Parts: sequence; C-alpha cells; structure tokens
Amino acid sequence: MKLHHVLLLSALIGMPSTAALADPPSNLQVFTSSGSFTVPSGITKIEVELCGGGRGGAGSTGANTGGGGQGGGFGQGVFSVTAGSTHAVTVGAGGAGGGWTSGGAAGGTSSFGTLISATGGGSGGGSTAPLNMTGFSGQSSSINMSGQGPSYTLGGACGNGSSRGKGGNGTKTTTGGAGTAGYVVVRW
Repeated sequence: MKLHHVLLLSALIGMPSTAALADPPSNLQVFTSSGSFTVPSGITKIEVELCGGGRGGAGSTGANTGGGGQGGGFGQGVFSVTAGSTHAVTVGAGGAGGGWTSGGAAGGTSSFGTLISATGGGSGGGSTAPLNMTGFSGQSSSINMSGQGPSYTLGGACGNGSSRGKGGNGTKTTTGGAGTAGYVVVRW
C-alpha cells in the first residue's frame, strides 16, 4: 500500500500510522491515564503518538445552544532512545464544561517526557512533533429556523479525528459537556 494511502486511511479511521518506521513496530503500549514508560532492552527507536485533552463545551440559558469545545492537538514522531531509560507519560485531561459567557475549560497537554507533547483543545493548538495537527473546532452556537437552538452542538475531534481528546458538546443547559481525556501510544 502506498504511503499516502496508509496515511489517508489512518486519518479516516482515527488509527495511527506506522509509516514513519522502516520496519513496522511489533509491540505497543497505550496510555489512557498518566504513568511512565521504560524502554525495553535492545530498543533504540520508538514511535510516539499522542493527543491532548478536549476543551469543555459551553452551556446556555437562552434559546441558543452553547458552542462545542475544540478537540486536542495531535502529534506523532519517531525518536532515538536508550534501552532501560524511563520516560514520564502525561495524558491530558478533558476540560470541564462551562457556561454561556465563559465557555469550557481548556483541555490538558499530553506529553512523553521531553521528547514530544500535544496541547489540549483551546490552549494553543498543535504539537512539538514532526507530524502535528491542531484539534478540530467544535460546532458554533446556533439558533435554527424556529428560533431555538438544537439540543446540543458537537465538540471537535482530536487533530487525527480520534474520539479520544474530543471537545465537549455544547448544550442548552447552564453547563456544557466536558471534553474527553487524550491518550499516548508508544510503539517499538
């Protein structure tokens, strides 16, 4: 399969690509909460993919529906490492939902030691990686033809289209939906 087909397919289904490595990795570890990763014996290169937490959505007290929160930034890269070294892994939390005037809280930054990080939705956008994408924007606050907003507006997806790191939905209640936490994947 050609590289651009692999990348397109990966983006469409929200799954990561291993096209950056000469030999696809045979092992992986997925982090959905913070922790640490120790490089296995004999390993000198790893691939890290991550997404920051999604921003919380906005609420509303009127006919409008609050806007959806922005998805977390996405990053992916291949790094040289030393076998036996330990790296801190931080998974960015989803931001809390907010009100009409304040909007939701920004999502937390996900990181793998000092090698790579991806910001949460609404806190800048993007990543320190060779491959980085800003999170998708949430749907805008709206009123339909009958003068009422829909029951909710969708939060944006993580920069790679994943539902992890998604922004919170905007609502017609006083507080919008919370964003979802990001993730970190390590392959070797």
